[in-house]
Amino acid sequence: MRKRRNKHMNIDKKVAHYLRNTWIDFQTFYILDIVPQNKDDAVVILCPLYPTEDKVFFVWYQGKQYPYQSFDHMMDALIECRHISLREADSLKKKYINTNAKEI
Repeated sequence: MRKRRNKHMNIDKKVAHYLRNTWIDFQTFYILDIVPQNKDDAVVILCPLYPTEDKVFFVWYQGKQYPYQSFDHMMDALIECRHISLREADSLKKKYINTNAKEI
């Protein structure tokens, strides 16, 4: 059984506003990015803390959770729905790879 690390997060008021309609298990996922879409809504991109064990990625948008079986499928969907650009997807992929390389 793996031991989960406890981390404390300080969330700023702007970010908290975008997270108000989400439920995130911070023992399993971390927020890769929050992409504002308008003054009230943002796309919240979640990645598994332990990608070798938990292989599901999630996007929260407008109070709904969307699961993806891979990071690339999630990025493709976000691009297709025009929530992010191809350039932003490339940047997020680098951020994801670098975050996992550091072993969260």
